[in-house]
Amino acid sequence: MRSFPPLLQNRISDFEQMLSEKDISSAVVYARGSNLGPATKSHGYMRYLCDWDGHQNDSVLIITPGKPPVLLVTGIFSKFFSERYYWISDTRFIKPPQLGATIADICKSSGSESKKIGLVGLNEMPVSLWMPMNAALAGREFVDVSPYLDQQRLVKDAHQLSRHKAAAEVCDSLFETLRKEIHTPRPVFQLQAELEKVARYAGSEYCMTWLTVGPQADYCRFYKEECLRVPEKGDQVILGIYLMLDGYWGHAIRTGSMGAPSVDHQKVYQSSKAMWDGMLNNLAQGNDLASVHNAAEQVILSEYPSTHEQIFRFRHGHGLGHSYEDPISSLAFPQAYDEGGGKAQSVTAQNGMLFEIHPNLFVPGMGGSAIGDMVALSDSGNVLLTTYPRHQLDWTE
Repeated sequence: MRSFPPLLQNRISDFEQMLSEKDISSAVVYARGSNLGPATKSHGYMRYLCDWDGHQNDSVLIITPGKPPVLLVTGIFSKFFSERYYWISDTRFIKPPQLGATIADICKSSGSESKKIGLVGLNEMPVSLWMPMNAALAGREFVDVSPYLDQQRLVKDAHQLSRHKAAAEVCDSLFETLRKEIHTPRPVFQLQAELEKVARYAGSEYCMTWLTVGPQADYCRFYKEECLRVPEKGDQVILGIYLMLDGYWGHAIRTGSMGAPSVDHQKVYQSSKAMWDGMLNNLAQGNDLASVHNAAEQVILSEYPSTHEQIFRFRHGHGLGHSYEDPISSLAFPQAYDEGGGKAQSVTAQNGMLFEIHPNLFVPGMGGSAIGDMVALSDSGNVLLTTYPRHQLDWTE
C-alpha cells in the first residue's frame, strides 16, 4: 500500500473503532464530487475521511475495521489519476450500473457476523445505486453513521485552519481583482469569468461567484442572463465568492458602489455593518450560536419595523469546513424563508469552530448590502481569516 497520510490514518482508525464498538461490519460512504460546490454535503465527508475528490463523478468509500479501505470510482480517468497520485491502493473503476452490486459483495466479504452496515451520504445517493445495493443486502440493518463524523468535523485543528486561511487569501485576491478589472467596461458575467480565472490560477478546484450590479442591489445574481449589465456610475456592486482550495472552503462577500454611494445605499450598508458587529460580539466560546443569528435579525426588526417582512435576506451565517454548510454549527443559522419562519436551533459555540458570518439585507426601493467573513473561534477571541477592507467600498478607486 502507498503511504497512508498520518492525519487520515488517525481519522479512519478512530472511525473503525467507532464501527467496532457499535458492532457495524462495514461503512459505505457515498459522495459526489467538488464540481457541485455548495450543492453537495456528501463531498465533505469524503474529503474529511480520505481526501478524495471525484470532481464530476460519484465515488464510494468502503471502510471495514481491520481491512484496508476500498475506493470505488465511476470514471475511468479517476482510476488513472488514483494509480498515479492517490494513496488508497485498492481503488477500483466500477461502471454505475454495477456499483450497487459491487458494494454489496464487498460488505458481505467483511468477515463479520454483524448484520449492521453503516451509511454516509444516503440523502444524496441516487435511486439507481440504492435499489440494487439494498436488494443485494436484504436482511442487513443500515445505520446512519454520519452523526459521528459530524461531531468529529465540528472543531478544526491548526492544520485545517491554516488551509482555510489559504482559501481566505484567495478570496481576498478576488476582491482586489474586481477593483482592478471593473475599470474596463464589460458585462458583469465577463467580470465573473476574470475572477474565477484568478481563483483557478491560484489552485482552487472550484470557484463560483455572484456579482450583483445595479442602481439597487436586489438579490444574489449568478448567471449570464441576469448579469448582462455593464457597471456604471452610481451602481451598487456586491461580490460574493464561493471557492474550494484542496477541499477546504473559502467564502466571503463585500459591498460597495461605483463612485460615491447614495443616501439609501449608505443606510442599507450601515444596517449590515451593525448586523456584522452584533454577530461578532455574540460569537464567543460557550455562547448559544442562536444569539449570533438573532443579533442580525434584531437590527432588521429595529431599523425597519414596518417593512421587515418585505426585506429579502438569506441566512446570516453558517459553519464552514470541508462542506460549504458544515454540519451541526450551521443549524443555528436558518434561512428566513425556511418552514416555520427560520427559527435558529440552539448550538453551543466552541473554540476551533469556523464560520462564515455574512449578515445581509435587500430592502425594496433602497438597495442591498452584505458583508461576509471567515471567522474562527480561538482562546484569544475571534480570528478573521479574510482581511480585505470591509467598509463600504468605492470599487472605482
